[in-house]
Order: sequence, then C-alpha cells, then structure tokens
Amino acid sequence: MDGSYEGILAWITVNFLTGQLHGHSQETMGTLDLGGASTQITFLPQLQKTLEQTPRDYLTSFEMFNSTYKLYTHSYLGFGLKAARLATLGALATEGIDPHTFRSACLPRYLEAEWIFGGVKYQYGGNQEGEVGFEPCYAEVLRVVQGKLHQPDEIHRSSFYAFSYYYDRAVDTDMIDYEKGGVLKVEDFERKAREVCDNLENFTSGSPFLCMDLSYITALLKDGFGFADDTILKLTKKVNNIETGWALGATFHLLQSLGLSH
Repeated sequence: MDGSYEGILAWITVNFLTGQLHGHSQETMGTLDLGGASTQITFLPQLQKTLEQTPRDYLTSFEMFNSTYKLYTHSYLGFGLKAARLATLGALATEGIDPHTFRSACLPRYLEAEWIFGGVKYQYGGNQEGEVGFEPCYAEVLRVVQGKLHQPDEIHRSSFYAFSYYYDRAVDTDMIDYEKGGVLKVEDFERKAREVCDNLENFTSGSPFLCMDLSYITALLKDGFGFADDTILKLTKKVNNIETGWALGATFHLLQSLGLSH
C-alpha cells in the first residue's frame, strides 16, 4: 500500500474511534507512523496559511460521512527507523560490498557486530577511540533529517497519535506500558535518549541501536517535522478496545465508495 494512503486510512481510523468524525467536528487528531523504511505524517489543517504554504502533492481531499476533508499527508521514504540507521552509519551508498566497519558515536564504544538489512550484511561498531554519547550521536542523526522534511507551522499547536516504532521504543525504555500505551511529550524522547546514550554500557542487554533510535526519533520530531518540545504524543495500540491502524479506515473508505456509509 502507498505510504500516504496508509497514513490517510490510519487518520480516519483514529478520528472515527475518538468520535472526531461525528457531527462534522473539525477538532481532529493528527497521526504519526514510523516504520522501518518510511515515516508518515497526517493531519487536518485548520489554517488557510498552511494550505497555501504546503506543496500541492502533500494535500488530499476526500468525502466521508457527508463532510469533505482536506488532509495534509506525506510519506517520507528512506526516513523510517531502519533506513535511518544506515544513513546515520554512512552505509547507504555501499550496498554492503565493502568490508568496512561502520562506526557511530551512538553505539557502545567496544561493540563489534553485524546487521542484515534488505538482504545485505553490514559490519558496524562503536567509536573505540572517538566520542560517544548523546551530543555526538545527535549530531550524526541530525544530518539525516535537517532540512530534508517539510515543516508546517501549524503542528506546533496540535496533538498527535504516534504508532509503530514510536510506540515500540517508548515501551523498550519503560516510558509507556506495553498494553496500555501512554501519553508523552516530544521532550520525553530527548530526555530518554540522553539517559540511554550517556550510559551506553548499561544498556547493552537491549538493542545496540537503542541510543541511535531514540536520538533519531528526537531529531525526526524536532528538527525534521519541527514539533515543539511540549507537543503531546498519544501512543496507543487500541482506542475504545479497537485496534488502531489503517484497516478500519480502509473499511469506511470502501463503504463510502460503494455509497453504503451513512
């Protein structure tokens, strides 16, 4: 499924389950999804300025429940969590052919490991003699996102649901409960990234990429999309005991196209 289309359907699902699509309400929640290869952002703009300053292919209109919605939605291929690891390591252009070991300040200093992604094997490790920790790590991930994503001003005043790797990494670091999810601010990801990255040797039992992943999520949200530190993120797998995701939205979209949704 096309990433942007998936983002639209997930937005429909969330805002239906939270009751925002009933009664022609314009008070809706945006959605953020972070996969392995791509990341999506979808929200309903309230300001004419946003519509005027947004690239045309980032906007899409559709009718549902006798209302027309003009959504801001875009899927950024290559900015998913696993693709970002390769970009941070500087391994994107090599295709794994070079036996070179890719090193990062985001990894435990004496780590030596291999990672298979997309059928390609990569050798990677820590900065044995260089800097490690949050600040040098953040400088690395910042290069991946800075100036690469469109930043709509309006999202500073919005709240968003966040799915997939946003949820998983928050669970992995005990910021939210696995079953119940939770509510975080963007700055919570940065706080946890600092904690993990500046104590790398204490987190070797988990994923060796934990520091890099949390730092990337922080950079993606703050420097990529332009979210404020206090932006509210709701992380959940279910709303009113119904799974979030794109499936329910797809069902409504199909019924609408058949003239059956009333």
